[in-house]
Amino acid sequence: MPVQDFILVIETLFCIAVLVWFFSRPWQSLWIAVSRQHLFELRDQLFDIAVEKRIEFSDPVYRQLRNYLNGCIRFAHKITFGTFVVGIMSLGAHTRKNYHLPEDIERVADESVRREMQDIFHKSVLVLLGHMAIRSPFLWIFVWFFLLVAAFSFVNNKISDMGEWVFSHFKGLVLAQADFDSSLKPSSHRLGQISVG
Repeated sequence: MPVQDFILVIETLFCIAVLVWFFSRPWQSLWIAVSRQHLFELRDQLFDIAVEKRIEFSDPVYRQLRNYLNGCIRFAHKITFGTFVVGIMSLGAHTRKNYHLPEDIERVADESVRREMQDIFHKSVLVLLGHMAIRSPFLWIFVWFFLLVAAFSFVNNKISDMGEWVFSHFKGLVLAQADFDSSLKPSSHRLGQISVG
């Protein structure tokens, strides 16, 4: 193997190692911290509702939503698409029936409090979905693959459409030229008259 090829292989392996390290350490830590910060802010909004005496600290719905946010903050480093899927599959039907936070929030009597709690819950779900998506290298690979396939399909369709357009116009030109040529040719009847004369 030539020295230049060997150096190129070493550089490629080094770049791959740096990318793997970056996505497995700093990138993960950064987005765990960002997600936790958003969840802390949502928990503070919930706390403010109780401080303003719009809902009691002892209210079961308040406590359930607070515990849910605390759990998300505590286990943010373990929340991935893989653990999410495994968690859903491993939860029994009985456990799933016992989890009804969105339905409990719907039953809050004060409409403004209910809307704020729903908003907090929905934002937390969006934070977790973004958290899982950004931290998942396999999802990034899938998204890039999907985008490349979609771009290739789009370009292929455009080229096909352009080819059909060119062919239809070219066909029209050929047919028009053929009609024009046939109108210039003398007919056999006229040829007979010319030869007799």
